[in-house]
Amino acid sequence: MWGEKYIKKHLKKLGVDIELIDIWQSRREILNTDLFHLHASNIGIYDLANYLYSLNKKFVVTPIFFTRRTARTINAVCKVNNCLKNISPAIWSAYGITQDICKWAHHILPNTNDEAMLIKKGLSIPEKKITVIPNGVEKRFAEAGSSLFYKKYGVKDFILNVGHIGVPRKNTFSLIQALSKIDHPSVIIGRIFPSEEADLCMEEGKKNKNLTNLIKAYNKVQDNISLKLYIVKFRNVGVFHEHVTNQILDDVKKAVHPRKIEVFGLFNARGGIQTSVESYWEE
Repeated sequence: MWGEKYIKKHLKKLGVDIELIDIWQSRREILNTDLFHLHASNIGIYDLANYLYSLNKKFVVTPIFFTRRTARTINAVCKVNNCLKNISPAIWSAYGITQDICKWAHHILPNTNDEAMLIKKGLSIPEKKITVIPNGVEKRFAEAGSSLFYKKYGVKDFILNVGHIGVPRKNTFSLIQALSKIDHPSVIIGRIFPSEEADLCMEEGKKNKNLTNLIKAYNKVQDNISLKLYIVKFRNVGVFHEHVTNQILDDVKKAVHPRKIEVFGLFNARGGIQTSVESYWEE
């Protein structure tokens, strides 16, 4: 949320009237907006993008789209996916989801030229719909040097890796093993994903005299994981969407004791029918 507030602060300086979506507002208040900005193009944002598109509400999207696959491969997967969707709308691919969101968007705002190229050639999005907007940083970072880091940690000219620790696809454990075979200062910065691999990373890191720092933050990650696991478990429960929404409301009431709570459930289409359910409670 801090990042969104920072964006809002600086856009207002440019004369842009911007509001962050408040889930406590009514749907009519939220939809009374000239332009929405979505900061993803994955399954988590798909229903919202589809909903806005179905209402002819303009939105732009910062897709955050990256893959090691070539644009040609992405394009081929999308073509196959589109053919399969004609047979069954329930057949999706990650590239197909991103392609749909980008097609529905009024404009697409990738962060890099490479990302723009993948969107244009891989997802077949017209170039006129794409404008590259690089990520920005605060002035204190843009004008910073290495002296502060050296003063605090006593290391310079080091190999740096930034990313989650303990996530198998990040392969951090193999990296730490490789770093132990070379005599060069190294720094790994990242949030630790609680797992067996994370424990191996921490143990291996202690053996490497050149590995200067592991920055960890367990609690926030664990809370996020618990919430995701809680939501995902409903996939295997054979109940009506209304029951799921009411159950979530009841569980949250017991967990955090709010004075009021509203749960809005937007469910994937089943049998061609998309369901949205609202549940509200107040003391």
